[in-house]
Amino acid sequence: MSLSDIENDLSRIVQRELAAKDALTTALLNLSATGLKPSLLEWASQLYPFAYPILNIPVDLPTTCSDGVARTTLDFISFCLDMNITDIIASIQTKFIGIEVSYIINGNMFSIVVSKPVA
Repeated sequence: MSLSDIENDLSRIVQRELAAKDALTTALLNLSATGLKPSLLEWASQLYPFAYPILNIPVDLPTTCSDGVARTTLDFISFCLDMNITDIIASIQTKFIGIEVSYIINGNMFSIVVSKPVA
């Protein structure tokens, strides 16, 4: 194995992370509540089931990140966006009134879910 091989591998990992960052930024930080209206209407038509997924985001999780650390799906999202999940969800929550926003992770699938507040 040569230095060039290592540099090429690192370059591919960094490019993959940048692509993931772009996709996650678009999906989570530039989220449009209006764009989710069809999913929200479907949720309402089903009488507001708890933790209803309104957005599913597949995460292209690398085996090892560019810094040499293996991360979980949640940790990888935080790594790419340089934000913890609490802040990400709080940012999304500001777009909704009277709707509780949370998330579910199933393998490499990150889902934004909504629930009707309990009165």
